[in-house]
Amino acid sequence: MRFIITVTPANNFHGGIMSQIKLVTKLFVNMIFLGLFSVSSAQVIDGDVSLYTQAEVNSFAGTSITGNLTISGSDIVDLTPLSPLTSVGGYLYVENNALLTNLDGLDNLTSVVGVLDVGGNALLTNLDGLDNLTSLGGSLGVFLNAALTNLAGLSNLTSVGGDLFVHANAALTNLAGLSNLTSVGSGLIIEDNALLTKLNGLSNLT
Repeated sequence: MRFIITVTPANNFHGGIMSQIKLVTKLFVNMIFLGLFSVSSAQVIDGDVSLYTQAEVNSFAGTSITGNLTISGSDIVDLTPLSPLTSVGGYLYVENNALLTNLDGLDNLTSVVGVLDVGGNALLTNLDGLDNLTSLGGSLGVFLNAALTNLAGLSNLTSVGGDLFVHANAALTNLAGLSNLTSVGSGLIIEDNALLTKLNGLSNLT
């Protein structure tokens, strides 16, 4: 990398140039330091990751995972330590978390190559933490989430590579969160959602 520095003399020729050179030198050192810091802070995790406790979630330090990610634990209540995560190379399972109420912390996740399953989370009320997910390589399953009322967190999702499976979410009243979905690669299964009365959220599915 090459830097070209132009110095404009001040009234005090010697002092003006020296002060500007010092400033530019300081900025240059800071740029190098910050550049190295940003590179070293990016961490790709090869293989699968399983998080079964809140302590394990808290200690997570990756920006991307090449394999699968499983989040499943009886004491997990907060996913915000996962906020650096941007991609999952395999499947993402968020299942059987007894105390989890939201998915905040997955907000920077833009890519899941495999299946996304959100199931059996008794207190989960929304999917808002998935707001930046635009496409899904595998199937999408949303099932057995007793307190889930809507799918609003999936509002930027445009395509699902496999099945779309929405099953037995007892409090689900609408599919408005799927309003930008245009394609589903395989089966469309929406069943046994006791309070679901209309399918308006699928109006853009072609």
